[in-house]
Amino acid sequence: MRNIVFAALIAPVLSSPSFANPATDGDGLVMSGQSGALSVAGYEILADQVRLPETGGVILSGATLTRPGRDGSVLIRQLEAPDTGLLSQLLDPGAACDPTQTETGTVLARDVRFRPDSDLGVPGGREEIRIPLLTLETSRIGCSWRLVASADGVTVSGVDGSRIDIMTIEGRLRMSGDALRDVDARLDLIGVDLNGAEGPGGLRAEEVGFSLKADLSEGALIDLVGAGAGLSDLLSATSGSVTRGGAYMRGLELVPDLFLSERDLDRLGLDGADPVIGDLELTASLEAGAFRVRASSDLSGLVRGELDLSGSLPDPDGPAVPDAIASAVPVPVELIGIRFERASVSYEDLGAAAVVEHLSGRRPETLVSALIGDRIGRVSARLPGGLPATVNVAWGSILEMVTEGRGAVGVRPETPFSLLEFAVSGMMGPAMAASRTGAWREN
Repeated sequence: MRNIVFAALIAPVLSSPSFANPATDGDGLVMSGQSGALSVAGYEILADQVRLPETGGVILSGATLTRPGRDGSVLIRQLEAPDTGLLSQLLDPGAACDPTQTETGTVLARDVRFRPDSDLGVPGGREEIRIPLLTLETSRIGCSWRLVASADGVTVSGVDGSRIDIMTIEGRLRMSGDALRDVDARLDLIGVDLNGAEGPGGLRAEEVGFSLKADLSEGALIDLVGAGAGLSDLLSATSGSVTRGGAYMRGLELVPDLFLSERDLDRLGLDGADPVIGDLELTASLEAGAFRVRASSDLSGLVRGELDLSGSLPDPDGPAVPDAIASAVPVPVELIGIRFERASVSYEDLGAAAVVEHLSGRRPETLVSALIGDRIGRVSARLPGGLPATVNVAWGSILEMVTEGRGAVGVRPETPFSLLEFAVSGMMGPAMAASRTGAWREN
C-alpha cells in the first residue's frame, strides 16, 4: 500500500507533462480524420480527437499515453491548454531557458486514469489512480519556473480491492538556478482514508505533507550523498548550500484490528487495542553549515516525545585535529569539530513499551542495553581520564528515562561546544562536562 501512495503522489507529474505541443521542438503529429498520433519526447500518444483552436493551444480528447519499453499508461478524457508552450514546459522544465521569456497559464486535465509502471507498484499486481480534475498553474519568468497543482477526489485502487481516497492534493514546485536544479517543493494531502475490500481499512489522516528545498545539480550535497562521497567532500558541499526537508501527519487515526493482519496483531499484542490517534512531524534543515533536526510524536496508545537538535558542522578549512586526540575519540575525525547549540530528548511511554516487550520478549531497557549499552561500555572503557565516567553518566540518564517510561534530558550550554571540548571537559569528570555543556534532566 505504501507504493500505491507513492504512485498517487507522482500521478500529477506523470499524467500530464507528456502532452506537449506536437508542433514544437520537432515533435511529430500524424492525423487521421479527427484522431491523431503524437510522438513527444520519447512518449507516444494516441488521441481520438485533436483540436488546435485558432486562438492557440491544443485540446486532446480520448488520449492514451504510453512509453516504449515501459508498461504504464495514462488515459485522459480531455486535456486543455491555453498555450502550447505551457505543455512543453511541463514536459521538460529543465530545458534551456530564455532569460527574457515570460509565460503563464493554466492546464486542465479531466478524468485522468493512471496505471503506473509495474516496477513502481505492488509486486504481483497493478493499481490504478483516478483523478476527476487535475489543475496545473504554471509560470516562467526567465530561468525561474513555478508550478501549482491541485486535484480533488483522487482515488488509488489496488488489485486486492483496497482503496485510498484523498479528498484534495495540493502541490507547489519552484525550480530556479543553473539548469533549474534549485528545487523548492511541497505536497499536501488533505483527507486521506484507507479502505479495504470489505470496508474501512483502519487508517485515516486529516492531513499528510512533505516538503523539500535542495540543490539537485551535479556535485551538490544531495548528489554527493547519493554517490556515497566521503565526509570531507560532504562537509565542503554544506558550506554554501541550503537544504531543508520535512514530513508531517496530523489527525492520524489508526485502528489496529482493521489495519493489521491477524498475524501482526498477535505478534504486536494489539488485538482489541484502542485506536491510535495523534500527530507526527519531522523536519531537518542545513543552511551554510548550520543544522537543526526536530521530530515530535503524540500518539495515544504508543508514545509522546520530542527530539530537538541544533548546531553547526565543522569548517572543512578549520585547523586539523592532532592525531593523538583523533585516535582517542570514537567518532570520525571529520566530525570532531561539530558544535552543538541545543539538544534535548523527551519521552513518555503510552503503550510502546508493552508492544516492544510483546514483540521481543524483553523490556525496552533490557533490549536497548543489549543493542547499544554494551557497545557504549566497551568504547568508553578505552577512553582516557575521566571520560569513561562521563560517558557512563550520560548513558545512564538516557537508560533511566527508558526504564521509568518518562523523562527528558538535554544540553543547554551558554556558548556552543564541540565534541573536542566535550572530550576535554569530560576527561576532568562528569561534573566538569555537565558544567560546560549545560546538561540537564527532568523526570
